[in-house]
Amino acid sequence: MKKIKSQSRRLVLTVLAFLIVMLSFTPLMKRASAADDFDALRTKWGQKLTGGSYSSTDSDIFYYLVSLAGSITNKNRTGLLDTLDRSSSRTYLWSNLNRPTSNPAYSNDIYTVYSRLKTMALALKSPGSSLYMNPTLKTEIISAMDWMYDHRYNENETEYAGTNWWEWEIGAPLFLLDTIVLMYNDLSADQVTKYLRAIDKFCPNPTMKSDGQWVETGANRVDKSLIVTLRGILGKNSNKMMQGRDALSLVLAYVTKGDGFYKDGSFIQHDNVPSTGSYGYVLLDHLTDLLYLTNGSSWEVQDPNVANIQNWVLQSFEPLIYKGAMMDSVRGRSISREDLRDYKIGRELSIIILRLAQISKTDQALELRKMVKAWILSENRYENYYWGLTINGMLLVKSVLNNASIVPKADLLRNVQYPSMDRVVHLRPNFAFGISMYSNRTTNYELMNNENLKGWYTNEGMTYLYNNDLSQYSDQYWPTVNAYRLPGVTTDGAPRKDGFESSKSFVGGVSLDRLYGTAGMDLGPDNSTLEGKKSWFMFDDEIVALGAGITSRDSRKVETIVENRKLNAAGSNKLTVNNTAKSSTLGWSETMSGVEWAHLQGSVANSDIGYYFPDKSNIDGLREQRTGSWNQINQAGSTTQIKKSYLSLAINHGMKPVDASYSYVVLPNRTAAQTSAYSANPDIQILSNTKMVQAVKEQKLGIIQANFWSAGSVEYIIARNPAAVVAQQTGNQLSIAISDPTQMNPNVVVEIGKVAAAVISKDPSVTILQSAPTTVISVNTSGSMGATHSVKLTLNTSVPTTYPTTVELAPIADSFVRNGTYATTNYGSSNILPIANGSTDYARQAFLKFDISSIIGKIESANLIVYGATTDSKGNDSSIAAYSVLDNNWIENKVNWNNKPQINALLQEVRFEGNHQWRNFNVTSFVKTQSESNNKNFSFALVQTGKALFAEIFSRENAINKPKLQILYFKETTSGSGTTGGTAGGTTGSTTGSSGATTGGNSGTASVRTISAFADSFVRDGMYATSNYGLEKTLGAKTSAQKDDNQKSIIKFDLSSWDTSIANAKLRIYTNYIEGNNALIEVFVSPESGWQENKVTWNTFPTRLDSPIRTVNLKASGAYIDLDVTAFIRSQQEEGIKIVSFTVENATKDVSVLFDSRESSHPPQLVIQ
Repeated sequence: MKKIKSQSRRLVLTVLAFLIVMLSFTPLMKRASAADDFDALRTKWGQKLTGGSYSSTDSDIFYYLVSLAGSITNKNRTGLLDTLDRSSSRTYLWSNLNRPTSNPAYSNDIYTVYSRLKTMALALKSPGSSLYMNPTLKTEIISAMDWMYDHRYNENETEYAGTNWWEWEIGAPLFLLDTIVLMYNDLSADQVTKYLRAIDKFCPNPTMKSDGQWVETGANRVDKSLIVTLRGILGKNSNKMMQGRDALSLVLAYVTKGDGFYKDGSFIQHDNVPSTGSYGYVLLDHLTDLLYLTNGSSWEVQDPNVANIQNWVLQSFEPLIYKGAMMDSVRGRSISREDLRDYKIGRELSIIILRLAQISKTDQALELRKMVKAWILSENRYENYYWGLTINGMLLVKSVLNNASIVPKADLLRNVQYPSMDRVVHLRPNFAFGISMYSNRTTNYELMNNENLKGWYTNEGMTYLYNNDLSQYSDQYWPTVNAYRLPGVTTDGAPRKDGFESSKSFVGGVSLDRLYGTAGMDLGPDNSTLEGKKSWFMFDDEIVALGAGITSRDSRKVETIVENRKLNAAGSNKLTVNNTAKSSTLGWSETMSGVEWAHLQGSVANSDIGYYFPDKSNIDGLREQRTGSWNQINQAGSTTQIKKSYLSLAINHGMKPVDASYSYVVLPNRTAAQTSAYSANPDIQILSNTKMVQAVKEQKLGIIQANFWSAGSVEYIIARNPAAVVAQQTGNQLSIAISDPTQMNPNVVVEIGKVAAAVISKDPSVTILQSAPTTVISVNTSGSMGATHSVKLTLNTSVPTTYPTTVELAPIADSFVRNGTYATTNYGSSNILPIANGSTDYARQAFLKFDISSIIGKIESANLIVYGATTDSKGNDSSIAAYSVLDNNWIENKVNWNNKPQINALLQEVRFEGNHQWRNFNVTSFVKTQSESNNKNFSFALVQTGKALFAEIFSRENAINKPKLQILYFKETTSGSGTTGGTAGGTTGSTTGSSGATTGGNSGTASVRTISAFADSFVRDGMYATSNYGLEKTLGAKTSAQKDDNQKSIIKFDLSSWDTSIANAKLRIYTNYIEGNNALIEVFVSPESGWQENKVTWNTFPTRLDSPIRTVNLKASGAYIDLDVTAFIRSQQEEGIKIVSFTVENATKDVSVLFDSRESSHPPQLVIQ
């Protein structure tokens, strides 16, 4: 027993000793585990840099590796290693990177050195490179890294005055960290540690600049998060990892001001600069890097707002990419960078999104890859798309292009509003139209680091038309175009200073069903008295541009640039005006009178442009060759002189115009014949083009679009506030979209002269205040930041539409009064009415009297409108208040300060800032009260509040711009029919949706059933012949001589639920889009119905009968077309066939037509009775 006890004791002691040893090693084991995680992440990042596993025999990769090695050393001795100073006494690494600390480019030298060292390290560490693991190259890289630490970039260095902070804190650290990752196994621990001390000096915290004074936001914050994360990996510091990760939360959340992504898809950097295509894609780049790097690790980003990133791609980026190129309207000062053209940014973004797909959910990843594949296949500006990509980028692209199951995404059909950055894009098959504006929320342009030296007019309403001429903006456009005469702008030819925010708030628009939209810009530029209202109305294949109130007091020619298009190499694109071909000789210029239409031949196929001028305008035409260099717009650019030719069309408003206007319609991809035909029979009607309301009606679509600069009306639409409105009536349904482009009104009220029977759908912000005798819609726009608010109504069409009447009444008397020694003086005959606050002898007040006895009816709105400005030498911005005056006994030629009438209630206060212009006071409440009290004569007083600055308005005695009271009212009707009540009722005989249930009609009529398609798809030839489009929301039909562009559709129905005789049958398909105004649609029978929606392609498309069973000349979109197929359906029923298919084709060449598919809200239907 004792022996056993002794053994037991020894066993216990042994176990305790073992546990003590194990416990003592536990921290070391944890550190070892963490170290393994750090090493794994470092290896992962290194493989991302080099490409990881690949075949160096791949021709594209082989070319990359050969080029990479050749950039390091070559027979001409021009490589980085060849030109590196390797002497022991060296004072620089490369002779061209040796500027003193007093030179602003000193930091750029540091940044560039680290860029070169990274390139050298890539050549050393890329398998297949002729320099792979080259000992000499390795030695020189490490020696150079040490030299940089000792002499240029360490914890004791400082950011020298005048140098670029970004190069110190972001650019250089990123290159240095990548180089450390690549060289890690060749560096000592001490070397890594000292390099990281330099990183800690210049980027200690991702949330702040290194001086600790400024909070980092947007792309810069993400850049620094990546830096700190990589530093944490290399230093094996978990705290740094968490610091880098946690700094992302601010960026991942949507913002409502300042830098970042907005819910409307906008992206802002530097407080007010739209930057989706510059800082925005850089943010996405390094954010994707961070998510990819930390995915699956202990430091994976867990913030729930990571889900926003997918929305950013689809909402913020996708609509701004046209055939693989990032639109210049959102690239900021990057447009002046010679090596960063639009298509290059598009390609970089494509690679970023493919990296993002690697860590996305399966369905989201497929969506991203389909989108990028479409971009890549539509790109034609690269001789070889892979040249210039990293191996990692090549592998990502090849994985998508070589995967037949990834079907390229169809072109977007969309109107996209970006109110937070004052941008609009209109997307259609074969063209995209963009508008760049600015307001009191965004800047006119950014000039920084001597980049974008001529960005003066890029956001003053510049319009971009993208079509098949993909090189229009990417081939030397910016250094050669006349920067004062950009398309779409109204210009006075004066330069503008950068960073200028307009005083105008009405900039933006509204979109209906994300298909059609408006844009408006209240013009108020820097260095100019120019002002005006500019609007664009975007329909299917036409964009209407209107301008009104164009006024300037400066002695400069003012013109609106309809077009300034870069031409082919010879500058010989044919210009036809009113059926007359104009000279194709460079240097031609002509003022052409009474222009109804013009047509410009494109530089490539399918890039023609038509122009229609509703007012038969006088147009200045100019064909010129221009010379410029990148250095002229960016001091870092090449000084090489470039020549390009341009054709411009302009409407000349002359010197010092007053209330000038313009109108034109852009017709993308129209031939000369089509443009001429459109001019003879236009689809659009201009309803109003004034400083109060600009509005257009598209007659085929039944759409009215309007920008209400102030309360007003057009057709059956009444806006009680400034607003943008789009309305479309289809049958008894009315769709309405409303926004507040000023982003200042808490509420917008719109009245529709129609009776609402029922609400189909509406946004939560929309309230129906009244449904009869008119429909009154109130929209809560508070905090909505210019967003669109939508409502769809069923109308009681038995009640006629009510149209309001607008009258403008001149005052029956006006005068001003003055205090002090002028208190008894009368100024009733003055043509100017001064208004001023102040002491004795200075104060002035204006009085205006109106008579509304001619108005019989219900007043909806009233606005006192005066033309004036603050004209004091001490300032041009003051506040003027309108007051009611109940004492109406004053007499114009007798009133003075001493006998002036009593001033009563404050009605509204308005800023008088800027040039002389129309000022609007909303006096609705007062005028309605007076009218309802049967008081038809009343007065207003205008009084300055706040600071005393001389202001004035024009009086009724002035020859122009007299005061007026604008009243909107419904005339009283004398009929005894009464008004329609607001109750909603159903419509008999209506059909159902996909359920196919019979609906009730009149007693005794046959039952009607609507059967929705249970399969449909379109197919496309050429490179898309094996692609399936079964899940798309549209069905294409197009005939073209051009390969890859032919489309046809097939639709399948199941008749098994119908077992009675057939009286008639109609095939109904909804026309979503038509290019032009005529297409011959043919419907064929397809006897083979075994095809599958998710598998059918051009190559597997079932046969169809030779002759169509129905044809229709399609003239417009936005409605169902009905095709009688009774005979065919009866024959199928008689033969017991329950599954039928139809093929839909387009016999008109080169005209795109889209129909809605069953995946949309307007599915194909078979209506049987």
